[in-house]
Amino acid sequence: MPDPLRSLRPEAAARFVDQPGLATPCLVIDEVTVDANIQAVLRLVGGPERWRAHVKTAKSGWAMGRLLEAGVTRFKASTYEEVRCLLELGAPDVLYALPAVGPGLNQLADLAERFPDQRVAVLLDSPAALETWGSRAMRFFLDVDSGMHRTGHNANDPRGAAALLDRAASAGHTFVGVHHYDGHLAGLPSEQRDARTGAGLDKVDRLIAALVAGGIPVPELVTGGSHTFLPALEHCFGPAVRRRVRVSPGTVTFCDVRSLERLGDVGLRPAVGVLARVLSAVGPARVTVDAGLTAIQVDAGSPHAAVSGLDGVEVGSPTQAHLALHFACPDAVPVPGELLCLIPRHVDTTVAQFGSFLVLRSDNTLEEHQMTARHHEVRR
Repeated sequence: MPDPLRSLRPEAAARFVDQPGLATPCLVIDEVTVDANIQAVLRLVGGPERWRAHVKTAKSGWAMGRLLEAGVTRFKASTYEEVRCLLELGAPDVLYALPAVGPGLNQLADLAERFPDQRVAVLLDSPAALETWGSRAMRFFLDVDSGMHRTGHNANDPRGAAALLDRAASAGHTFVGVHHYDGHLAGLPSEQRDARTGAGLDKVDRLIAALVAGGIPVPELVTGGSHTFLPALEHCFGPAVRRRVRVSPGTVTFCDVRSLERLGDVGLRPAVGVLARVLSAVGPARVTVDAGLTAIQVDAGSPHAAVSGLDGVEVGSPTQAHLALHFACPDAVPVPGELLCLIPRHVDTTVAQFGSFLVLRSDNTLEEHQMTARHHEVRR
């Protein structure tokens, strides 16, 4: 029985690899598993009202459409193109989850004006960022530093937060919530990760309580990424925020080896694989396939991928266009020309490598789709 930590749905993997004329490497997505993952997350979080789905994983109108069809109405995005794609699909509420400064703010303001019946918000974390906004009125979330020290206002400074919110309101901007991302905790052992997630959320809870006590309502708290959303859901928040918490996992839609290792069996399964073709058989137990760093990145550690449905395979270190696989059993070594399905350790950066992909539909037909929100655009 294939290991669920490294296998696509068996019939999906079999259907994909039975494609002798397919150009490789190729990104493949199993529609049945994507839909099942979305439903599993909705059960875990308690319904679409509690999920602000991050689409930095999805990167395509097809995948965003699956979320919308499942009833998800609130989203996070990391690029202008993701925001645009969501709005064009009719998403009611989109948060651009980076501090917006300079020309980027103008692009998002243009989108907000183009789609007046949908809500677009950005992040704000400092007076210096606010100074770049000019006269374009925006909806915004206060970004709070979770200890990652990448962006965000100091969680221990409610007075400074209140002053920033007052300045933003005076400039005509609308405060709609607090944003808190703790992705730096993802690699910790589960008990330590949960404890530090809780400690960070306690700080945010106190910050929000101070804002509310000072007469500044906080309509929403967005927290809980793909590896911390479960403890965030279980956290004991105070009354000022308890009913306003939304979690924002994104990787869970497609899932990957790393997520399953860290989350355990919560009903998710890998939905994305990379088809690679054996180029060369080197020695009795080693082959080289055509899926190197331009197909699957190594940002999540080693091994950076697993081979679907096969036991006793050691995944080597990739070069730009090649990857070596070592087989424990010489009798199981594939031959040149044969297709293998690789499951990425980190699916987000894998999806970002491809301009198009194949979907295995629920009726077992194959469809090609474009990665409609993959690129950054140069705009003036």
